[in-house]
Amino acid sequence: MEQDFHKVRRLSPHGFAEVNEMKMLPRAKGKGVSGFGMGNPNQPPALRIIDKLRKSALDLFNKKLQRYSNSYWIPGLRKFATAYSKGLLGDEIDPERQTIITFSTQEQFANLSPTIATSGDGILIPSPSYPIHQFAFIIAAAILYNVVVISGHGLLAT
Repeated sequence: MEQDFHKVRRLSPHGFAEVNEMKMLPRAKGKGVSGFGMGNPNQPPALRIIDKLRKSALDLFNKKLQRYSNSYWIPGLRKFATAYSKGLLGDEIDPERQTIITFSTQEQFANLSPTIATSGDGILIPSPSYPIHQFAFIIAAAILYNVVVISGHGLLAT
């Protein structure tokens, strides 16, 4: 039985995949190509982070951490996030009822989008944007409106 995945047909090719394909052409001819995209950090992590990773790797090797992380049950992390948000934005957020911790902003978008959007809702999407900004709302069956920022001209809806 052939299935019609109509939401998947609305997804555009992933921009990073297209860039990677473009980089492979000169590389196949022996030419060097440098990549400066997709979240490459420009500074090394702090030594305390490296030390924590080293300790965690050893704990994993010693079978202390062979399980999935349950970030919700890290109350100190949720309290820190809400205190940071209050300092940044001045808002009050309840760390017990209004805070979740995710592993990445892409996971946040993937989980939040179908929660706040349903079929037919109109969503303003920045253009350019990362693919997840569009994909998560497409999967939620929302209608996307690209908002282009033109330097010196403000916003332009397309």
